[in-house]
Amino acid sequence: MKLELLTDKNASQTLIRLVRTCKQMDVAVAWAGKNQVVEVMIEHHKKLRHVVIGTHMYQTDPAVLRSFMPFSAVRCMPPDGQLFHPKVYLFKLDNAFAAVIGSHNLTEGAFGARNIEASVLIQCDPSDDALRSIDGFIQASFGRLLRKR
Repeated sequence: MKLELLTDKNASQTLIRLVRTCKQMDVAVAWAGKNQVVEVMIEHHKKLRHVVIGTHMYQTDPAVLRSFMPFSAVRCMPPDGQLFHPKVYLFKLDNAFAAVIGSHNLTEGAFGARNIEASVLIQCDPSDDALRSIDGFIQASFGRLLRKR
């Protein structure tokens, strides 16, 4: 397992690289707004498997939600119940997985170097137990939304 700290200086470039090079991606974030990472995710929308975007406190940009609407892999957490506040990104690569976990929401503040952010990039092989836990969390969040319908 390899760990790397991502801050406002390298997080955006790292996420963009991972989106472009991954085979598949899963995301669970509290909020989303217009930024370069969103643009690249939309460009590579066929790689999206499970994406959950929160709407609590009305911080998520409705225009971003509209841009993700055509993709069945994307769901919005309604702004009720417990505050949905994760910042978790999971990427399936050729022979490995990468996960980014920390303070980076999918917003311009986080990926446009306006905020002071810190997340950890975890790179490991597919058999790692931590990856199964991360994947399980995102799938459970996505599944919770399907049950609410």
